Amino acid sequence: MSTGSLSAAATKAPRELQANSHNLGQLGRLRPLAVGLAQAGRIIGVSKFTIRRMISRGVLRGVRAGRRWVVPVTSLEEFLSVSVEAVPNSDERPQS
Repeated sequence: MSTGSLSAAATKAPRELQANSHNLGQLGRLRPLAVGLAQAGRIIGVSKFTIRRMISRGVLRGVRAGRRWVVPVTSLEEFLSVSVEAVPNSDERPQS
């Protein structure tokens, strides 16, 4: 393959990916579909070991990608939305 066709293919792929509106974040940048365990932990404020436990317990979805595990961003979003809904309002908390 010549370098001309390689660069044409390299510039074509991102445009094709950007056409998928479900994968677009702000300003047309690609939004990741999945993140590694360490990054997932940083997003929700726990360690990568806790993320691994959450996957093994079925709290989060994990996907094996070669030799590493990744967490779909949608799984983190679902977990966070359920966690936020589970926290009672300050009006509903018992007085101590």
